[in-house]
Amino acid sequence: MIRRIIAEQGRVPTRSSQRASSVPADRRGTSRSPGTGDAFEARLVRRIDDEISKRGVIDCLRKGVEEGPVRFELMYFRPVNTENPDVEEQFKANIFSVMRQVKFSQATEQSIDAVLFVNGIPIVTTELKNELTGQNVYHAIRQYQNDRDPDEKLFSFKRCMVHFAMDTSEAFMTTELKSERTFFFPFNKGYELGAGNPPVEGKHKTHYVWEDLWAPDSLADLLQFFAHAYDEVREDRLGREYKQPVQLFPRYQQWRTVLDLLTASRESGAGQNYLIQHSAGSGKSLTIAWLAHRLVNLFDDNNKRVYDAVIVLTDRRVLDKMLREIIRALSSTPGVFVPAGEDGVRLKDALEGDAQIISTTIQKFPFVNGLVNQLSTKKFALIVDEAHASQSGELTRAVQDRLSADGSEDWLLEQVNSRQQPGNISYFAFTATPKHETLERFGQKQTDGSFMPFSLYSMKQATEEKFILDVLTNYTTYKTYFKLLKKAAEDPTVPRARALSAILRHVNLHETTMEQKIDVIMAHFEMTVRELLRGESKAMIVTSSREAAARYKLALDRYLREHNYPHKTLAAFTDSVNIDGISYTETGGIGNPMLEGTMA
Repeated sequence: MIRRIIAEQGRVPTRSSQRASSVPADRRGTSRSPGTGDAFEARLVRRIDDEISKRGVIDCLRKGVEEGPVRFELMYFRPVNTENPDVEEQFKANIFSVMRQVKFSQATEQSIDAVLFVNGIPIVTTELKNELTGQNVYHAIRQYQNDRDPDEKLFSFKRCMVHFAMDTSEAFMTTELKSERTFFFPFNKGYELGAGNPPVEGKHKTHYVWEDLWAPDSLADLLQFFAHAYDEVREDRLGREYKQPVQLFPRYQQWRTVLDLLTASRESGAGQNYLIQHSAGSGKSLTIAWLAHRLVNLFDDNNKRVYDAVIVLTDRRVLDKMLREIIRALSSTPGVFVPAGEDGVRLKDALEGDAQIISTTIQKFPFVNGLVNQLSTKKFALIVDEAHASQSGELTRAVQDRLSADGSEDWLLEQVNSRQQPGNISYFAFTATPKHETLERFGQKQTDGSFMPFSLYSMKQATEEKFILDVLTNYTTYKTYFKLLKKAAEDPTVPRARALSAILRHVNLHETTMEQKIDVIMAHFEMTVRELLRGESKAMIVTSSREAAARYKLALDRYLREHNYPHKTLAAFTDSVNIDGISYTETGGIGNPMLEGTMA
């Protein structure tokens, strides 16, 4: 690549506006003095190497590298429409290649099974195992963890987009190698609602990785729209904020869901409904953020925008944060994202103006739906993050009165069904456990008359892939002894089941019982669990009811204060809970920090 730059560009340009490319469109017959090209080549190679080490390969491929007055484009990306055929030709000039048994160390003869390159720059490494030889994907993972030194340039953080470990049945990936602490995410389709991959006649189960994901168009799309690195603000165990560099790469269901929704939207246009049933642990916030960014850059075959604006309805601050970060990383245009929140004036201005991605709360749905209906010349995509809607503690009283005991899903369905869907709006509804009515309203009708979600990532798959825990597989029994004191003079007869339930409820929610259990829980947490979390995950206490969740939250906070622990707690429950005459919601009175807070 570098030799081609030197040969075709001749000598170093001197104008500050001059730009060069690693894949130039034409040749220039400029002469050069002896030695000039060699010196420039060496300097440019060092510059590219230094910039990739400092900024990461993704940023360098997107924004190029400057050497003196010249900026070199290291890769051309496909345009979002076909109005500029020259840009399309530049994209086709990219050189995607693969090399087997790549030696990565000057000190040893070690090699990695395969590396994928774009224009000579490595972007993907992979360790491949064949189960017929007695090795599988877990041998590949251990090889990365034990034999692939992250201090080696090829394996250092952000030098590659992603690292894959795979065999003929399963695939796993990571964006950061940290020796034995490296965590690999499954990159599998799922099989029979669980983990793994389905059998395919005449092909290996992981054929989709090299046939689809590693195809040149797909790799370019991943580099342009999915993968990105940024500094994530986190808190340590003492509550102090710090920045943690992270690099994102989609899991299979995130990548496939976004691409399938783009294809459907391009083919069908506005006025459609899509139900995305993704369990907890699916990485739904990222899926929504990636989808929102892609939808506003989606064009049909006539180079017309499919949607003029995308509206994200959510009550989660973490999703606003993720949207802002992804838009900042992937777009150079200011003002693309407008977090309107509860501000009706700002929301109205954004909808009527040029804002492309707008986030607001679920409770603004009637207002949004009514206004976009009036703006009939514009086309909108409404992404509804419904799964968390009922967890907001800031519902207006009018909305609370409309909510049934079943929560906000019924209310949202009522809002949608009460209005005829206009042709300029498409709904993208995300939920973990849709009701039958939700499936009928947003799902895809099957030939047998049933309805299915457009995309499904099941709780079974999330559990088997260990993104959520099955609380019934690992538990410790705790026996509670108590005495009953008879206070009534008479001896009434009551149904045994009802009486036993009332007695156990009273005992389990009694302050003394809870304090004793919290002693045991915290001892176990401090001795066993805390070090496993490393400040990156949360421990969970599963309770028998919403009231129990609220009471444990209050009691645990009291315990942490009394024992000077720095940990924070979160409580998750729907609607409101009445305790001793006081009404508590998730964000009202219960003392929850921001929903993206962490424990330990």
